[in-house]
Amino acid sequence: MVKSNGMVIKPRGLKKKEKKMENGKWKMENNSVRVIYYPLSIIHFSLFFRLCGLIFLFSVFAFSQNPTKWSLESDAKGKTLKTKENFKAAVKAEIEGDWHLYALEQPAGGPIATTIKVTEAKPFQINGEISAPKPITEFDPNFQIDTKFYKKQAEFIIPLQATSETSADDLALNV
Repeated sequence: MVKSNGMVIKPRGLKKKEKKMENGKWKMENNSVRVIYYPLSIIHFSLFFRLCGLIFLFSVFAFSQNPTKWSLESDAKGKTLKTKENFKAAVKAEIEGDWHLYALEQPAGGPIATTIKVTEAKPFQINGEISAPKPITEFDPNFQIDTKFYKKQAEFIIPLQATSETSADDLALNV
């Protein structure tokens, strides 16, 4: 049971002798029993932030979408590469449902183009132009221009070069 003044009701049969606030808690000395009462504002504050946290986590999981599955293959898989040795890697995108993936090049004022880069601190560099399939070009009412994109799937061939002696299996790309 709760009093309207925001304190939890004290146990029955105890008479209040002294009431004082210490560290945000009301402390009452009763006959030889010490009872701690928490102001409801602290309880409500704590519950409010816990509830906000749960709502945030739910929204992150409910609305986060990843409609593209990526895979990486290399013709140098399992090999040790020497410095400046060239090889090729293929990045494949499997695109779900009605989603689409924007192409590597977009006209000015259009959507953000897909980019493929070597992960930082990896001993590789892109050594040439990335080859990509011909994208679909359609008018996009959101941008009021023709945009380029892929549906269902796309495969990008990336020419790479090792910048130091390393295993080809250490290759990692950011898309």
